[in-house]
Amino acid sequence: MKPPRRLLVLCVLIISIALTGCTNESIVEVDIDEGITVDTQEQEVAQEEEAISIFDAKGYQIEADSVLVDSTNIGFNYEAAMVDDEDFSTAWCSSEGGIGGKISYVFDSLVEASYFGVVGGFARDESIFAQNNRLKTIKIYLDDIEFGEYELLDEYGMQFVDLVGAQPFKKITMEIVAVYPGNKYDDTCIAEWDFWSDYVVNHDSVAAVNYYKNYKQADALKPYDIVGSITVSDTPPAACKEPEPVSDMVLEENGETLYPSYSTLYFTSYINEYGQADQNLDVELYYKGYDDEWHMVDSAFEWPVVESCSGQLYQHIKVNVGWNKAYMIKIYNSGKLVGSKEIMTY
Repeated sequence: MKPPRRLLVLCVLIISIALTGCTNESIVEVDIDEGITVDTQEQEVAQEEEAISIFDAKGYQIEADSVLVDSTNIGFNYEAAMVDDEDFSTAWCSSEGGIGGKISYVFDSLVEASYFGVVGGFARDESIFAQNNRLKTIKIYLDDIEFGEYELLDEYGMQFVDLVGAQPFKKITMEIVAVYPGNKYDDTCIAEWDFWSDYVVNHDSVAAVNYYKNYKQADALKPYDIVGSITVSDTPPAACKEPEPVSDMVLEENGETLYPSYSTLYFTSYINEYGQADQNLDVELYYKGYDDEWHMVDSAFEWPVVESCSGQLYQHIKVNVGWNKAYMIKIYNSGKLVGSKEIMTY
């Protein structure tokens, strides 16, 4: 005769307690109607996500730990997305010189890639490329785990990094480890970080440069901007000098430079290699009134642009000042302020 069902359950409980002790690990679930189910340390078996080719990626974001702010008030965009537009003239720029700066592609699904192309500088042209810092050493992270360190050449154009086979990741990060210093600025920029273009697939740096020159370069933002400070002198400038030294009529008082009133002054500003004298340039002169507010001067003044012997452009603005104690000149291009200078008179 078979033992009763309830007696069988009781026997199992007694044997289980005797063998293992009454611990959390030996919890037994008993279902009188359905039988006995023993659930010790339930385990979840996670199904691994299958990586797809990066060419089939449906969505991604580009993130950076910092972004340089456009100080020219002209309209440069240094956001992280600029590395993904097949345009050498745009770039992501780090806000703190670049060393240690990071930029990442973050994908919605697991992808795999074997290589990428990078333009490690501000590559609008070879001149501006040399003026800013360029990538020398980069470190790559896959899903925040260090993968490898790579050395880049100090040369204009796109370079290619092989990841030694198809590597899966949802996030790939590039960290700036070392740079080649710029000859004018301490900004570090990355013009392109590309996985998809034909010239990246073919590792063809010549094709990458040709694509930019044929389809993008003509539309590159080339602002008529003021580089450095605007200087002032009471001596007429020569075409090849910036600026002329002041006369002994210009005084220094408590760290303030004072210019003679009822005189002619010459404001001189250096214009970058893209400077042109055209209808887009505008100059405004202001004086400070008794109300301590700035008021625009209606009187005419001259502002020819002359080319210096070194091939650079200088803007010399001739201004006749009166009895007011403070004057300010503002220089605009296409309606945007690109330079200003305030002076005091005596």
